Amino acid sequence: MLFIILAVLLYFVFFKLLLRPLAAFGQESTVQALIFSLCGTTFYLYAVTEVLSAFLALGFWGVLGSWVVFAAAGLLGTVLAARRCKRLGEYPGLLRAVCPGRVTAGGVLAAIFALCVVALSIYTVTYNWDSMRYHLPRIMSWAQNKSVAHYFTNDVRRISSPPLAEFFNLHEYLLTGSDRLFNLLQAASYLLNGYFVYKIANRLGLQKSWRVVAGLLYFSMPIAFAEAFTTQVDHLATLWLMIFVYECLRLAACDRLKNEALLYVRLLCVGLSGAFGYLTKPSVCIAMAVFAVGLVAVRLKAKDKFSVLACSLGVTVVPAVLTVLPELLRNFATFNAYASSTTGARQLVGTLNPAYLLVNFFKNLAFTLPTVQFGWLSNLLYKGVNKVSALLKVPLNDPAISEDGHPYLLPKMPDYGHDTAVNPLIVWLFLAMCAVAVYFVIKKLKNRGPKAQRGSVYYLVCSFLAFVGLLTVLRWERFETRYELGFLTLLCPFIVYFLQKMFQNRAALKNGAVGVLAVACLFSGIDQAYYHANLARKQSGQLAGYFTNNGGQCAVYSELINEINLKNYKSLGLYIVRGQYSYPFWPMCPGVERIEDVAGNGYNETERYDDKAFVPDCIVWVADLPENGEFEWHGVTYQKSFEASNCYLLCPKTP
Repeated sequence: MLFIILAVLLYFVFFKLLLRPLAAFGQESTVQALIFSLCGTTFYLYAVTEVLSAFLALGFWGVLGSWVVFAAAGLLGTVLAARRCKRLGEYPGLLRAVCPGRVTAGGVLAAIFALCVVALSIYTVTYNWDSMRYHLPRIMSWAQNKSVAHYFTNDVRRISSPPLAEFFNLHEYLLTGSDRLFNLLQAASYLLNGYFVYKIANRLGLQKSWRVVAGLLYFSMPIAFAEAFTTQVDHLATLWLMIFVYECLRLAACDRLKNEALLYVRLLCVGLSGAFGYLTKPSVCIAMAVFAVGLVAVRLKAKDKFSVLACSLGVTVVPAVLTVLPELLRNFATFNAYASSTTGARQLVGTLNPAYLLVNFFKNLAFTLPTVQFGWLSNLLYKGVNKVSALLKVPLNDPAISEDGHPYLLPKMPDYGHDTAVNPLIVWLFLAMCAVAVYFVIKKLKNRGPKAQRGSVYYLVCSFLAFVGLLTVLRWERFETRYELGFLTLLCPFIVYFLQKMFQNRAALKNGAVGVLAVACLFSGIDQAYYHANLARKQSGQLAGYFTNNGGQCAVYSELINEINLKNYKSLGLYIVRGQYSYPFWPMCPGVERIEDVAGNGYNETERYDDKAFVPDCIVWVADLPENGEFEWHGVTYQKSFEASNCYLLCPKTP
């Protein structure tokens, strides 16, 4: 990820210099240059990955050569753009291009905060369950196969889950041979999302103090802060959502769309960010769909020319479809569908019955509301959800609105975990601001007050509908807040917009509200920083770090890994079905040249990719052994040679 960040910075300078003379961008040239750089660099990374994979050349030299070419092109473009600016008298100097504006105390504090986030993300050994099971193993398999093509696996999520986030870390791994910087992708996305929260608040016409409050609300959000130090994908998905929404907001605010190049460049970014969001985590597409439909409605109301709208639609949709096409083709080849039946479907409700949807909405809403300060609230919320369920005659734990029929519960506070952290401050403020919004709408209807700006209304309505829609269709599970991250991020500008409106022309009350919220965010952030820094400090060693949330298995895996290294096995088969980790065998067994899954209880959709010639030296068996204690794979019979707490190493049976 470090190399990609440097590439993004290089092309940011290029686009900044390129856009500076254009009056159409004005003060927005910085954020627009960042968007162009992020979209362009990501598209290049995605295209290079697919092309190299097609030729089985996805290795160190192929990736290094591609980034050298990309950097050389960026340097040449930057030099040419700088010369152009000099001719036009618009050259600010490279330092000003990278760091626009004057240095302020707030800017220095933001830089220190960013450095602390980056440092903690690097210091923290990746440890989340999803990464140990399928996010990181798929990277190792791709690197081993020199291709991102589908392969045989016991865990279909390794090939069916959206791949874009792992493409970033795949390039990092191929260039460095280490996983130490894997968390940096989420950390960088976390920081960039805060920047876009600030910029969207600026587009809504908010004062600087309120824009800062919006940023603080986001940065101190427990689930956002927690995920910054993991290899989950929600921050990256949120980044594409924020870019999508920012560009849509600009387009919605236009008086009339004109048939010009700049319009289509922005629309290209809309299409690419939509495709990248789908390739990262499709749940953000719910919000994207709401904003897209809203934008179409706004432009139809503005009576834009049909020819411009038709061209705009083509420029947006066609690149998006072409971008996701390689992944879709792989899925159709393996699953005969655009995605595996196990991917995504379990996260959405299994019914369209209005009563069930309403109960599901209240389940999800109540889950986000418990607070540390009011412990009695959880019991009240739980009773309320049960009451709604009883009134509507809907089983509270019906599998259609509860993942696998798990009993409904409310989180214990405080919860700062990267999977389960809840965000009551954001949601309570959102509910309060909804009441404020109703008040101002009624007041305007009575007094015929001035109309709000088109862009502001568009953003407020769409962000409200997106969050409410998510709570309605997201099947309840105790890990739901990860899916809410992007939607909660959109609510930060929503909240401060109405706070500013409430305290307009009330300077004393406004300063007091800003101060209270800033202090609340600060203390919450400090508490979370202590929690995560302490968690990272306790990670004594790389292997122990992997098992931060599964300490009981660390000693067992250590025994298995020591035996593998001692016997100098060159190839491993893996059969791990107890929900345990598979990733640690890659980094902790440097002498092993090839690791593949083996099938103990039959095959799945990936059977066609099984390499019948693969006969591993040893099989890691984390499951119950067959009754006879033997296992046959590709014509070779394996039997137990080593045991560590019901985990086994199986070796070929000797005659």
